[in-house]
Amino acid sequence: MANSPNSAVPVASQVSTQFLATDGVLFESGSPFIAAVSLGFGHASSGSRGIGGVTAAGKLSYSTPIEAAFFLPGDPATPGETDFVSVRGDLAGVNGVVTLQAFDRDGLLLDTNTQIDSGGPTLQISVVGIHSVSFFSATANVAFDDFRFGPVRAVPEPSSVASLGTGMLCVIGISRCRRRAR
Repeated sequence: MANSPNSAVPVASQVSTQFLATDGVLFESGSPFIAAVSLGFGHASSGSRGIGGVTAAGKLSYSTPIEAAFFLPGDPATPGETDFVSVRGDLAGVNGVVTLQAFDRDGLLLDTNTQIDSGGPTLQISVVGIHSVSFFSATANVAFDDFRFGPVRAVPEPSSVASLGTGMLCVIGISRCRRRAR
């Protein structure tokens, strides 16, 4: 689609589940999709296209956060996590503020990277347990490009982690009881 903020995003430019089964990433914004935008040559480091957020009304909005959640590739029902995510602002350099935030499976903020868009800054976060990220331009029309992330692995289920912890406590308790009995 054309790089026209507040324009309706046509179906052909909507990106959401296209990379879920193969790469393990699901995109959404203020609506269940993000927008693939034609930026023109010289405005995107990976070519001429970028991505932008979409409002609940289905219109292109660079201030609406883009969200990406990770799932096990080939098994979209299993939540995933990675330890590295990066994304680049477009090359136009509008001096706006761009932000990347990383969250764990419980939605807790792990880290934030904020920079001034002076012509294609790369935002990146390296931290254990990234299940989802959000990136946006709060002050200017900045499209994003070159989204990258590390290998995605399954996130342990909270119940299995709790069971493991309970099991370990039982083993420790039994061991102590046996020592006292001697």
